[in-house]
Amino acid sequence: RASGILFGSHSLGLVLFPLIASVIIGGSGWREAWIALGLLVWIIALLPTALLLVQQPEDAGLRPDGDPEPPPGATDNAPGRPTAAAIDEPVWTLKEAIRTPALWIAAAAVGALFLVQAGVNTHLAAYLRDEGLSAALAGIGISLNAAFLGLGSIGWGWMVERIPARYVMAAIGAVVALASALFVTADSTAEVLGYSVLFGFGVGGLLSVPPVIYADYYGRRSLGVIRGVTEPLTSFGQAIGAVLSGAVFDLTESYSLAFIVFAALGAAAAALALLARPPRQPAGGDG
Repeated sequence: RASGILFGSHSLGLVLFPLIASVIIGGSGWREAWIALGLLVWIIALLPTALLLVQQPEDAGLRPDGDPEPPPGATDNAPGRPTAAAIDEPVWTLKEAIRTPALWIAAAAVGALFLVQAGVNTHLAAYLRDEGLSAALAGIGISLNAAFLGLGSIGWGWMVERIPARYVMAAIGAVVALASALFVTADSTAEVLGYSVLFGFGVGGLLSVPPVIYADYYGRRSLGVIRGVTEPLTSFGQAIGAVLSGAVFDLTESYSLAFIVFAALGAAAAALALLARPPRQPAGGDG
């Protein structure tokens, strides 16, 4: 839930920042808009992060998920800080994690879905206009996509507390695949907007669920560096997706083939997610 709420705020920025920028551009110009957005990032993001963010709950005298106090003396190298084992949490090093198929299977599934996300969302406005929507309706479609991305982050975050993470990830892949396929069949304004909403809801899970998978499987101790080695697959997928959609449109004058490919990738990602079984930590650790 915390992950879902955190990434739900992502959609708030997607909705508000373009509106703020458009108002400033209309009144003053694009240079002033860039300056204002930069200042807002400092005020809204940078300063609160610097002043309020802590590394882990223990640093604020708290325990994850309301866990009880650890046994006396169960601390790691930092004075007074409980070990992950003391709060019943897996403890993996990067060296151990990169040897497990689950890490790379999950990373490949997430990368494939972010490819689809970038391929659709980068060209969503152009697609909506090609489907005959006015500029105003296309803007509404994009706003709905962003709004349901936020709701999806919270919804999928709620689900991953109750259902094993790989099953939730597979469901996200299925929703993304379905929405991509439905874009090909859209022949009315209501359908186009509805499929945009469905796609945004599915993509919301890509923000909140993958961090939970990695944390559930490998614990918090090396989570940053473990996630770091998987991020190139995400970035690579996003780079390919945006270019792929544009190339397909240039060649065919339609996004239909791209959506079909994206539907297939979403289905493949769902299958991959099911194969990402929780790893078994080797006895004795990294050594």
